[in-house]
Amino acid sequence: MQAALAKWMTDGGFERHLRRTTRVNLQRRDHAVLVLKQYPCFEFDIPDGGMALWVKLNHSSDNIIGTPSAEWLANKCQALGIYIQHEKQFCFDKNNDRDGFIRLGFAGMNENKFAEGIELLVNSLNIKH
Repeated sequence: MQAALAKWMTDGGFERHLRRTTRVNLQRRDHAVLVLKQYPCFEFDIPDGGMALWVKLNHSSDNIIGTPSAEWLANKCQALGIYIQHEKQFCFDKNNDRDGFIRLGFAGMNENKFAEGIELLVNSLNIKH
């Protein structure tokens, strides 16, 4: 197995794989950004790369009814079959946790599934359309 992997890497297979996955992930990131920009309840910076977006719940938006926490939203979405991570899961200093950010992965799913998941997420926030 190690010899096969070494040959694949020597023959340039790893570099081709990186180029392909980077291209796909950038396309999925761009699609995720387009989907999320439709909703004023989300604020985020567009990363240069990666496989997820950190999204802040914009409580000042007139569209959010109430002020849900990121942890509450993650738990509610999990019950709907949507897996999102919340800030507290990554915060070492619990006194510094603002409980306002969610992490939305986009690399592991196709564009239609991402858009469907965001629509379910927005509906769980009781967004006024």
